[in-house]
Amino acid sequence: MKTNSVILAATGLLAIALVAGCEWSSGGSATYFSDRYNWVSFNGIYRPVPPNPLISDYDQNPGGDIYSFTVIQEGERLTINDNNGAVYTGTLSRVVTNAGSSRDTPQGELQPTEGTEVTAHFSVTGRSKANQNVRMTGIFQGVVSVSTNNLVTITDRIITGTWLELPNGKTGDVYGEAM
Repeated sequence: MKTNSVILAATGLLAIALVAGCEWSSGGSATYFSDRYNWVSFNGIYRPVPPNPLISDYDQNPGGDIYSFTVIQEGERLTINDNNGAVYTGTLSRVVTNAGSSRDTPQGELQPTEGTEVTAHFSVTGRSKANQNVRMTGIFQGVVSVSTNNLVTITDRIITGTWLELPNGKTGDVYGEAM
């Protein structure tokens, strides 16, 4: 009887230790990565289309004029660096083609063919060199020039969107071409 009580107590303590020791959430500082958009790349340096600035309807930035964005895309992760050294991070989402097929999931979808237009939505946040919190949202667009063996080359890439400084509400229109 005493042996059964000891075994039961030990089993109970072991069960509590196992459950208490399990951490099922990822925590607030964890990062998430998905390679779902690896089939498309909007990487490159984007510059304004003359005579327009990269960010129009926007007064001169006290942190320095912004005349280029370097876009680094890894799957759905997106980083945009401006020429002043400011970094804006976020995600790429909802990649679609003019054929109407969504490429949100890479499995079971047809490879886009040459001449297919591709559009991807994005949202990034960061702090400008003028020390302002910034949110940029918009789209990348391009045209498939080569599509073989699940590798897609995109040309005629552009970025369009909205620049919003928080909390002052200052806005601008973003428009640039990849060089």
